[in-house]
Amino acid sequence: MKLTDCLIKKDTVPLASIASTHVKLKTTCAFDAECIERVEFINRNDESPIEGSVMLRLYSFGVLLYELFSGHQLPPLSSIRHFGDELVSHAVDGITLADNSDSSTESSDRGAKSRRNATLPNAFSESLLGMGMQGIPRSIISLVQNLLDSGEEDFCPDGAYTSFSEVRTDLRLMMYEPTRFLHDTVVNPQLPLRFSGTLCGREKETDSLRAIYENFSKGHGNGYSIPTYLHKSHVFSSAPSSLKIEKGSAGVGKTKLAGVVEQLTTQMKGYFLCGKFEQTFGGTNLSMIAAVFDRYLELFARDMTHKEKEDAALMIENSLGEHLTLLLGILPKLSRLIPRRISSRSMSSCMDQDSSVAHLLGTCLNILTSHSTRPITAFLDDIQWADNSSLRLLQRLLQMFQGNKRIFFALSCRNEDIEANEALSKWIQTIPENSLTALVVSNLEPDGVNRLVCDTLHLFPRLTRPLASVIFHKTRGNPFFIGQMLNVMKKNRILIFRLESYRWEWDMEKVMDVEVPNTVLELLSKEMNRLPRFLQEGLKVSSCIGRNIFRHLIDLVPLDLGLDRNVLKELSERGFLDDLGSGGFRFTHDKMQEAAYDTMALQEKCRIHSILGLTFSENVTTKMTFVDDEILFSSAFQLLMAGADMFTIEQRLNLLPILLIAGKMSLEKCDLSVAFASLDCATSSFFDENFWVVDYDLSLDLFNTATEVACCLNEVEAVICTSKSVLKHARLADQYDCQYLMLTSLKKANQLQDAVKFGLNILQALGEDFPSPLDPTLLENIQCMKTCLRSISDETLLSYKCSHDAELIIKMKLLMELNQLFLLTNSSQIAAVSLHAFANFGLIALSIGDPNLSYRLGTLTLKMIETFGAMKYKSLIFGSVHMFLSWIRDPFQLVSEMLKVGIECGRKAGDDWGIVVCRSFGLHTSYLAGENLVTLNENMRKYILKARQTQHSVFFVCSGPLHCHISTLLGDFAAENSMKDYEHIPYALIASKCYHLARAVYFRHYDGISLEECNISKEISETNSFFRPTFIDGIFFSGLISFYIHRETKENQWMKLGVESLASIKYWSAMNCWNFEGKVLMLEAEEQFALGNVDDASRLYDAAIRSSRAHRFINDEALANDLAGMHYHGTKSFEKSFRFLRRAAFLYREWGACAVANRVDSFIEENSGEVHLMPVGVDVLRSIAGSPKQYQVDYARGAKRNII
Repeated sequence: MKLTDCLIKKDTVPLASIASTHVKLKTTCAFDAECIERVEFINRNDESPIEGSVMLRLYSFGVLLYELFSGHQLPPLSSIRHFGDELVSHAVDGITLADNSDSSTESSDRGAKSRRNATLPNAFSESLLGMGMQGIPRSIISLVQNLLDSGEEDFCPDGAYTSFSEVRTDLRLMMYEPTRFLHDTVVNPQLPLRFSGTLCGREKETDSLRAIYENFSKGHGNGYSIPTYLHKSHVFSSAPSSLKIEKGSAGVGKTKLAGVVEQLTTQMKGYFLCGKFEQTFGGTNLSMIAAVFDRYLELFARDMTHKEKEDAALMIENSLGEHLTLLLGILPKLSRLIPRRISSRSMSSCMDQDSSVAHLLGTCLNILTSHSTRPITAFLDDIQWADNSSLRLLQRLLQMFQGNKRIFFALSCRNEDIEANEALSKWIQTIPENSLTALVVSNLEPDGVNRLVCDTLHLFPRLTRPLASVIFHKTRGNPFFIGQMLNVMKKNRILIFRLESYRWEWDMEKVMDVEVPNTVLELLSKEMNRLPRFLQEGLKVSSCIGRNIFRHLIDLVPLDLGLDRNVLKELSERGFLDDLGSGGFRFTHDKMQEAAYDTMALQEKCRIHSILGLTFSENVTTKMTFVDDEILFSSAFQLLMAGADMFTIEQRLNLLPILLIAGKMSLEKCDLSVAFASLDCATSSFFDENFWVVDYDLSLDLFNTATEVACCLNEVEAVICTSKSVLKHARLADQYDCQYLMLTSLKKANQLQDAVKFGLNILQALGEDFPSPLDPTLLENIQCMKTCLRSISDETLLSYKCSHDAELIIKMKLLMELNQLFLLTNSSQIAAVSLHAFANFGLIALSIGDPNLSYRLGTLTLKMIETFGAMKYKSLIFGSVHMFLSWIRDPFQLVSEMLKVGIECGRKAGDDWGIVVCRSFGLHTSYLAGENLVTLNENMRKYILKARQTQHSVFFVCSGPLHCHISTLLGDFAAENSMKDYEHIPYALIASKCYHLARAVYFRHYDGISLEECNISKEISETNSFFRPTFIDGIFFSGLISFYIHRETKENQWMKLGVESLASIKYWSAMNCWNFEGKVLMLEAEEQFALGNVDDASRLYDAAIRSSRAHRFINDEALANDLAGMHYHGTKSFEKSFRFLRRAAFLYREWGACAVANRVDSFIEENSGEVHLMPVGVDVLRSIAGSPKQYQVDYARGAKRNII
């Protein structure tokens, strides 16, 4: 028979077949079941109903269930009932649903009753034992027993039921959660109590996680954040998009909660990747992040088809190019997709490792996820221990994966550690609110604690509620604390497992008397001190090794330290460690390791660390042909923790290679924090001045590497300290690298005056004169260099070998950093760093009137980048060459695309400066190329906002005039007043005048423009500025204004200025007709219009329109139609005029210059009555930016096709 919510189903045991002489079931038929309306318990003799209390009716229900399950009858209650001391009942520790207000009193009374009942025999023991022999689950036997115990009424034991609602609750638990409350579980009372995988009291958090992940799976976000707090002081909350952070105190269950996301990821057939930051140096934080994604590469290579892997590998190679080697060093499993490349040190191609690694890793993951439909969840635990490099990497990855629908980030951290970690607090604040979803995970509430306790003890919640109430008040609901308290009670025999009843029992008075320390660490330390001596020693040594004790490390531990596999096994059985099988052992919680470590005095810690460090290092040095990473880093960690004072001078010298190798390997893996810790320990603690004499090469290598790492981390004081030692003891030729790193570090720290002074001193020591603009021989030297370059063919320059002359290279580096000229020797060799100087000299050649040489040098510079291994400078070179030199012969559209390539190169190399240069120049070139102004304005706004927050203010100032100009064309006329904010820099001043002239033409505001103001060529000459595309554009608009004013005033000086402007544009058009032919034709048309040659002017306007359209300059085509329309209007050809003007308005809007289009529409309306005015507003501008017209798309495609 199956009982289900008071239903007895026909298809199990028919009601008619139930044989009972004292039960009557009155039923009504309902569908396929007969519902019990009422159960009456009757006397056997006269069949009259038994009248009594609820307790007696519960007892009768127990009799019914007993007979149904066992098939036997129990003796009548009257035959076994006795009163007073002869009371016969079964003692079961349990609870009733009492009010919490008087729970202590009731618990005391019930406890006394329980102790009395526990000494009495059980009248039903033999009968219930028979049920167990029939295979009936112990939970049902316990339920029947508690019902039968209710027959004692006022003298019933604690486990007895007091209401039918309690019975119904327990039946429901058995029905709906059979694995926890129905099925028999095997209990080993010798093993520590451990929580099951069930989350108790976390329904709210679990539901939130499911909702967040569902949004992510639907494409509404790509990550979540779970802050957890002991006290809910504040909560992050926003739409899910890229991050999950769990914040809270230790032991609240952050990691357990992440298991919910693992289940959801598995259900989606995705990959769940997890890693944990460690508090100690041995954690190798950045390497841990790399290991997480390296695991993904392993799974990708395992599950994807051969074709998918080939396609992904090809895309990765094409995208990363020469920087692939760096990524292969970080992600070894990538070699399963792409064969490992052998090259020189990977760092040589990077300017900033953090930026480079983040971009390369993000690009690789984006490619892989595009070839797989499986989602990824990356869970990183305890980010409060993450170093700055790891945080920067995570921040860049989150920015890159914004909007990625396949990668879901989950991070956890402790609230109390965040408050003490200023770097982490700032990092969290830098994450945009729309990229962060917060979820608070606090300690458990009383009901959650009871669920956790009953789940652990395999008892019904009603039985454990009084115990859970006491535990809650003692532990404040911290799950880790609760688990430790339960095991303390078990060890002290306050919590006992009774075999006769096969359940856990406890004495409530003793439970209430348990003294619990204020912190988990105090509780754990107290328990550890009770262990046998050999186990205490084993715990101490284990805590010194780290949270993970790998098996190959266990075999290396000296026997006299008292740590072996047997000790670790026993510690695992006692609940201090987890046995990972072949993986070794691991502390069950980092607080466990912390408590074990804190039981030792400082001297004892250093002693153990020194012994372990010496032992591990001996193993490393005997296997130098194949260094085990784990042994190496463990050895370095032990030496770091022991301190140099624990070793002799001779031992320190022998241990220095270990720290140096660990630093170099960390550097190769881009784990700069670990590298710095290892090398700083070696140079500041282990190193002795005499080592320079004893082992010069080792000392030089050590300090050069330490200086390089410190420079990468911008640790100026460390750079100065290590550099001083090199400058004091190293030979002159060996000091160059260190000197340059010191100069770079001062520059990074914005100590510019000190950097310049230091660089000049080095140059002077090298016998190199510093070029000065006031030097009368400077121009002569430039002319000599021009003559030299003209005498050398391109083939000869490209055939030069890369120089390895250390003195030449340091000179070039210093001169480049000081932004000066380059040195070209007669030895047919070029230093890689001198390529940027080639570009700079091309700029000088342009300023003295030799654009052909300028373009040649720029082209040669681009060709020599890969030849001379100058990949780290590629972004900066791209910016300089394409902005200042390539436009001389290349289309603006191509230059704009190449500058975007330069940005990508900068990201790969981590060259933030090169990225800024390319982005700034790219925005200017995009404007000249006629790209959509609304999109360009938004990109300009983002760029300026970022430039304000960095040290790139000079580019912000130079880009400000263009931003104001574009905003005015869009309709924000107040932006024009902001131009004066940027006029303190010569370039910005001239650019502002150029844009002012352009707006005068676009809006036909010629009043008040003076001849002096319009003469841009004179302004360029007087300020010794070199020609730039922006200035040439200004000369073009100067010519248009000059011809217009001459046409109106007939003043010859305006005609003269117009002719000069036309000649200047013709000069540039002769070298690059693509960029300037349309402008020349417009100026010639305006000239003929001013001279009264109407037919020639009409022909030239038509030619200008055709040229602008053919060369894909929508801005020039719009202007040419505008000028032609005004020309025909002036010659009274109104119909033709309006046709050209309407076309001009259409093109202006396609370009994005809505305010200019409105000006044209207003003119048409005023002169013809036609209304075409379109309002300019934010919504309109956004709609234009969000959905560019097909005409603009065709322009882009046509430009690209014609360029090719």
